[in-house]
Amino acid sequence: MSRKAFVLITLGLIVLAACTHRREWTTHDVTIASNPPGARCSFERDGLTTRPNEQTPFDITLTNVPADIIIRCALYGYHPAATTISTRFRGTINFNLVRNPQVQL
Repeated sequence: MSRKAFVLITLGLIVLAACTHRREWTTHDVTIASNPPGARCSFERDGLTTRPNEQTPFDITLTNVPADIIIRCALYGYHPAATTISTRFRGTINFNLVRNPQVQL
């Protein structure tokens, strides 16, 4: 192996080691609410449902990771609602559900 190839491989390994350095994941609570209350919500990250069928209002603990989360909430007689949030979001997410006039309650 030439000296140049050895140096390039060594530098590459150093950069790779820096990229995989242990990350400290932080968590925080987010409140999910709906108006009216009682909507069932699910969470999706990277195409996988991560926490299905929680009923509003409730708190969930999020971990700061690069992928966003899609939150979908539905309640019988109302149009479903969805939003996408960053996992760095803090606070309360409130879904104002709109009545579906085609469904009798």
